Amino acid sequence: MPRTKDKNKLARERIVAALTELMSEKEYASITITEITQRAKVSRMTYYRNYSSKEDILRKFMSDVGERIHAKIVEHDLHRDAYRYYLTLFETLGKYAALVNAALTAGLDGLILDCIARNMDQTFMGADAQPHAEKYLLRFHAGAFFHVFIEWTRSGMQESPESMARLCADAATGRLSFPIC
Repeated sequence: MPRTKDKNKLARERIVAALTELMSEKEYASITITEITQRAKVSRMTYYRNYSSKEDILRKFMSDVGERIHAKIVEHDLHRDAYRYYLTLFETLGKYAALVNAALTAGLDGLILDCIARNMDQTFMGADAQPHAEKYLLRFHAGAFFHVFIEWTRSGMQESPESMARLCADAATGRLSFPIC
């Protein structure tokens, strides 16, 4: 059984890689399942055993990345330190900048934002949460982080993850203010 599980994991990784490569070469809307399976060197049966659509590939991949980030945050208690929390996000998500930019070009902004929001919910919505207030506050932070992260990736990630984490941590903790008209 472990061998089948490993083979399936490898197939999923190859499918994600194939879609990512294709997204850098052509418009997302024109990519076919046949092209993905041929590039990944997997059968259509393998593809459909794991995914129902191109969006499903990205959604599941982003969800897996979010789960790994969440596990790291919980394991190291990073959610109690805004700087370390944001540093983890920038360092980890920065590794996927090419895929993020391809997804943005394909108009899949909402998919990325939803994954960020779900991850923040999972990390910060505890049993003692005040659902309405915290839900909106988390959406505020998810949207803010999303836009900062997207601008950072689109501009070529010229600033270090550390400086971006400091900026977000300062904004989240009120140490950075801006005028509101």
